[in-house]
Amino acid sequence: MDPRDPLHARWFDRRAAAAREALSLDERAAIAAEARAFALSLLARTGREGHAPRGVALVAGAPVERPAPRVAGRDAMHAAELARCALRFDLAVAAGVGRELWDEPATSWVELPPGLPAGQHVALTVRGDSMEPLLHAGDTILVKLGGAAAVGDVVVARRPEHGHIVKRVAAATPERLVLASLNASYDEVIVPQEPGAVVGTVVLRWCAHGRAQ
Repeated sequence: MDPRDPLHARWFDRRAAAAREALSLDERAAIAAEARAFALSLLARTGREGHAPRGVALVAGAPVERPAPRVAGRDAMHAAELARCALRFDLAVAAGVGRELWDEPATSWVELPPGLPAGQHVALTVRGDSMEPLLHAGDTILVKLGGAAAVGDVVVARRPEHGHIVKRVAAATPERLVLASLNASYDEVIVPQEPGAVVGTVVLRWCAHGRAQ
């Protein structure tokens, strides 16, 4: 029998239903987790509006953290880079006028995963559901500082009135970036193409949510 033949579809449907009923709860949970991982992989390849969220790797579980030394600003950033670590902040932190994100007190240092290219990074805790299903509240994202943002990148941008936000670059012109959420309930955000508007590009995420579901 050919499973692609519509004449045999009902027989295969009955066999599939019987197989599902025979699964244990653990087996069903494992299949659901695999299905979710496949959905996230598909999202990363196709994205919304034809532009994929590029280059965001998934690391299951929680990052390895160290206590934050008593160093601040550029000195802290340089010291963390030498130690292959990222400074951790809350995503909602709003640096004051004339200050950068890393001028705020870091809550800890996060070790960079093996094999990740060296560079200056910050680790941020995600708040809200605007980037689901790619990012969930409580996830930790690793952001590589600097560099030009391209369409499809997931970036962290600064909005003085709202702190920092994580969005996908939906469109770009020499004057501005259009940032979109993956959750269609949220509106697009426009930020200027000027120094400091974009903190950096998200390169990976630690997600305990994907492991538990």
